[in-house]
Amino acid sequence: ELNSHASAFLLGRRTFDIFRGYWPDQTDPANPIATAINSLPKYVVSNSLSEADATWRGEHPDTARLVTGDVIATVQGLKDEPGDELQIWGSGKLLQTLLQHELVDRFRLMTFPLVLGSGHRLFNDGILPATMRPAALTVTDLGIVIGTYEPVGPVRYGQM
Repeated sequence: ELNSHASAFLLGRRTFDIFRGYWPDQTDPANPIATAINSLPKYVVSNSLSEADATWRGEHPDTARLVTGDVIATVQGLKDEPGDELQIWGSGKLLQTLLQHELVDRFRLMTFPLVLGSGHRLFNDGILPATMRPAALTVTDLGIVIGTYEPVGPVRYGQM
């Protein structure tokens, strides 16, 4: 369900490194996440990787493409291309940049039933306050809550 609408993935360098170290070895055709991640185009945002470093094992070389320079203009261009969703998984630093420029159309937030006591904030300083509309809510057999939200405009204070 999470990736059923994905046409491509947008990944920060760290997430790309983690993903390419794991997903190419997941080859079960019955695994929809592995199938999507391994077969769909991946755009890697990085100022430190070279084109040669931005490769995905076992695929055509053009499946992982390096994004450098004006990330905002590139993402706006990718969003205008035909297809369903350009998905970003993880990639917190990249997500912060996209949020600051209002380039996120939908959030699928997964809440796991555990407390670790530490971690990174998803919505940091510099993010414009926004009202969200819940579009879907799912609870998995493991108790993971998947909430899908869409931005609907600025916050109207005094209303809840």
